[in-house]
Formats: sequence, C-alpha cells, structure tokens
Amino acid sequence: MDISLFPQTYFDFGKTVTGDKNFLLNIDTITVAKGFAVLLTTVIVIEGIVFIMSRIINKCRFYQNG
Repeated sequence: MDISLFPQTYFDFGKTVTGDKNFLLNIDTITVAKGFAVLLTTVIVIEGIVFIMSRIINKCRFYQNG
C-alpha cells in the first residue's frame, strides 16, 4: 500500500519541516489534494463510529453501567 493513503503521514508535518522525515518531500504521490481526501475520509469514518456507538450506548445505558 502507498504511504500517502495513511492519515499519519499528514499529521507529522513538524518532523518533515525539521528534516526527520525528509523522504516525504521527495515522494510524488503525497499531494495536498490527496491529503485533504485522506483526512476527510478519516473524519467521516470516526464520526460514523461515534454516531453508531451513540445509538448503541444511549444515556440511560451509560449511567446504568457506571
């Protein structure tokens, strides 16, 4: 799998600026458009998981087990 498909690649830009991840600057597959697409997909998946879990574990069930 290509490294540009993982969201962790787009979160560590501090290491890229300092030179710790210098190889990321030389890869042509990492673009701004692909970064936005990957991060948007990640947010949609996380929000979907939170929505599903909020339907499974409602407020009464949460307080009952606590």
